Amino acid sequence: MSYRESGTEKFGPFDSLSKKKSLVPDNATALNSVRNALSEATELSSAVESLVSRLIGGGAASGSNDSPSAIGKVGILPELQDFADRTTDRVREAMSELRRLEKELGE
Repeated sequence: MSYRESGTEKFGPFDSLSKKKSLVPDNATALNSVRNALSEATELSSAVESLVSRLIGGGAASGSNDSPSAIGKVGILPELQDFADRTTDRVREAMSELRRLEKELGE
């Protein structure tokens, strides 16, 4: 079974994941779909946070920790769970930024 190299994929604040071979086999399309969805959600949350920051100034500092030691678990499902947990945090931060923007604009 071959494993794909993740060097060209972007994982937003989780770029350290792209510096190692993925644990997801090439033929694991469901797992790849989950990883791609998480990557898109991370990218969207980064764009929202950036836009809100440009419009009304910086908000709370991002609490994400993307150091290699923060990645932790090894294995397909634990890796996806870690990625999902971090993505969920980023989506929550983006939602908080949107609420801050809404409040600033006067609802």
